[in-house]
Amino acid sequence: MQLMTDITRQIETAVRAVSDPLFSNSTIYRPQVDGNTFEIRAQLDDNPLKMTRVLLVDVVDQHQEIQIPNIMVPHEMQRNGYGKAMIAAIREVAQRNGYSLFITDLTPSFYRRLLARGGALINHEIVEITSKTDLTHHH
Repeated sequence: MQLMTDITRQIETAVRAVSDPLFSNSTIYRPQVDGNTFEIRAQLDDNPLKMTRVLLVDVVDQHQEIQIPNIMVPHEMQRNGYGKAMIAAIREVAQRNGYSLFITDLTPSFYRRLLARGGALINHEIVEITSKTDLTHHH
């Protein structure tokens, strides 16, 4: 059980190095660990309708997998490489611990973009992020 929490804590530390500065001016910014799950919820301004789950990460210890079923960078912050930076931080934790990293429940457009960046095809909704996946920011 300790190993699972440890990897989840490593993910929290790695992602927060990227996300904490990004969301420092947000009305609400809630990163939290709950067992094998790390989640970030944020609201950039005073509009409660704009509260969003930015990131959800699940550690599946018995399969040595890290799964990201939800990554949704707020519209105002898109196209700056922040989502890719968070995925890259998680990939580093995965590789350091011998885990595989999967992005699941993909929209068709994000699926195509990840495959174009060298993600490994698993099925029509899942892409594995490998050491060969290009997560650098291109304009």
